[in-house]
Amino acid sequence: MANDGREFPLWLSPHILTNTARVLAATGLDTVTISEYVAVLVEIADDSGGGVVAPPRTVPDCRDDEDNLVLDLAAEVASSSSSRMTPT
Repeated sequence: MANDGREFPLWLSPHILTNTARVLAATGLDTVTISEYVAVLVEIADDSGGGVVAPPRTVPDCRDDEDNLVLDLAAEVASSSSSRMTPT
């Protein structure tokens, strides 16, 4: 993932971080490297003006529950910080 957080805030959820770690583990990366990578993602999110939030479950629109979890994050960020999502 290439993201420096300079153009827009990066918002993540525990769900996204857990699945990122799971996919990286499936490629054979060791747990130390995975933990470091996840920590860098969290740092980028924090430094970008975004962060890590655990959104409430509010979006049941998709048949795939994984998609709904991502939409829950988007809905939470859009409703609680729309001014921070707008580029300056």
